[in-house]
Amino acid sequence: MDQWEETRDLDQQRNTFRDFLREPEQWPDCHILLGAREGGEAAELLHDLEGEYPGGVYVHTLREMDIVDGIERRRMISYLHAQPATGRA
Repeated sequence: MDQWEETRDLDQQRNTFRDFLREPEQWPDCHILLGAREGGEAAELLHDLEGEYPGGVYVHTLREMDIVDGIERRRMISYLHAQPATGRA
């Protein structure tokens, strides 16, 4: 979800993610990728969730990119595949 920081109700989103993260065994093959700009309320929420659910939430800080561009999209996917959180390292 790109530009997730523009969501209308961050508290509702936080609660939805907490419900998901409390029972990860119910969602064994599910990964959620969110795009949010650093420095905003949404990024802070994600960092808070990372602290609450270590091993379940990973925040990766990437430079700004245009994922419509095929090179940028492949760069992002390659980076994520190399991370232990994806299970593909």
